[in-house]
Amino acid sequence: MLHKKIFRVLVFILCVGFVQKGFAQEVAVINNKGTIQNIIKPTVAEIYCASPATSQVINEGAFSDINFGTAGIVDTDDYTIGASANQITIETVGRYEIIYRVTAENNVNSRTGCEFYLEVRGSEANGTRAYTYTRNNLVNRNTVTVSKIVDLSTVPAIVKVKGQVYNSSQTATSATATITNNGASLIIKRIK
Repeated sequence: MLHKKIFRVLVFILCVGFVQKGFAQEVAVINNKGTIQNIIKPTVAEIYCASPATSQVINEGAFSDINFGTAGIVDTDDYTIGASANQITIETVGRYEIIYRVTAENNVNSRTGCEFYLEVRGSEANGTRAYTYTRNNLVNRNTVTVSKIVDLSTVPAIVKVKGQVYNSSQTATSATATITNNGASLIIKRIK
């Protein structure tokens, strides 16, 4: 009789533990050596450029935010998306993998170079600057993809992608390039 009561209590504790684990962001377990290990639940946020009515144009000589425009999968416990989907705000301390991809195109018959970088908390993230180059309007698209691991000990942290035309043979007063529809995304994954 006593064994049944103890067994029921243990089963109840085990079930409650599994229910709580399903909702937890981080779970502590003890391995077979008696060491406590923290296991996190990976989370993700994605914004991307779908097919807006008007494609985004970036200008020469001034960095501007890349406006992705569409929120994809977003785990709202760890992330929030800006109103125009041009930024992701990380709300939880941790280690994150951040990946951005941008395709720029040139719709005039000239050589055009664009540069992009990842901005975290208002500053350029080291090692994230990337460049595209298009020669003419026949071979007019080029893509950059950058991956960065960041440790965030203070939050919130706003993450954006910035871009500009850095040089061009366009004869207009200010050279431009266009962000290709379905050609840009920003993905953040919590990895620790």
